[in-house]
Amino acid sequence: MEKRMSEPFDIGSEPTFGKAQDDLPFHEIREACGPFNCSQVILADYHESLGVPLNVARKLGSVLGGGMWHGSTCGALLAPIVAAGLLDRPHAVPALVESFQKEAGALSCPVLVRSKTSCATCINLGRKLVSQMVAEASSEKETAAHNAAL
Repeated sequence: MEKRMSEPFDIGSEPTFGKAQDDLPFHEIREACGPFNCSQVILADYHESLGVPLNVARKLGSVLGGGMWHGSTCGALLAPIVAAGLLDRPHAVPALVESFQKEAGALSCPVLVRSKTSCATCINLGRKLVSQMVAEASSEKETAAHNAAL
């Protein structure tokens, strides 16, 4: 069984694989997430459903946090995009981007931090997007298996 955080990511509690702080300047984001960045936290939480070992999930996410470590697209969005690839769901990417932007208010890590959108909020949103894709992929597999058995 996968090890997931039982509660939404909260900076006041110790998460499963990492931690984040609210409203830090961009240069402090890397230190704020603890030993793992936002992408690593999300991908590690779902590594079994994504079909990858924990160490591979962490490696995949290692270059994505802090806007790919140079202030670009938020790593909490990039993790669901990576998950879409692992789940063979590239068609889901436009909806992921649209949903993230609508709920978070931006796509850029530094813009989100400056707008007071916490890393915790972005991580929770990324986790929700991955969870939805995993559920959809599982449902599609069950339907396909059922139809094949008929």
